[in-house]
Amino acid sequence: MHATATPYPRRASKIDGHLAMRLRLLRMQHGITQQELAVVLGASHAQMQRYEAGKVRFPVSLLCTAAELFCVPVSFFTDGLPHA
Repeated sequence: MHATATPYPRRASKIDGHLAMRLRLLRMQHGITQQELAVVLGASHAQMQRYEAGKVRFPVSLLCTAAELFCVPVSFFTDGLPHA
């Protein structure tokens, strides 16, 4: 018998919103515009706006690149998430 996997949600979740808030915090602390961050992360400005608004899911690769850029551990983005 195979266990039924929970489908991967396509819509952004509260977790994505939290990740977005943490990214925006870092960006603003470093005085970087969304456009500048988008260029560095290889995203469009429109996509960066959607990430920061928590409207789309956050790719893990983007978080890893952002963590490296801002010299923080990837766990910075998940700090403060409620435990399930």
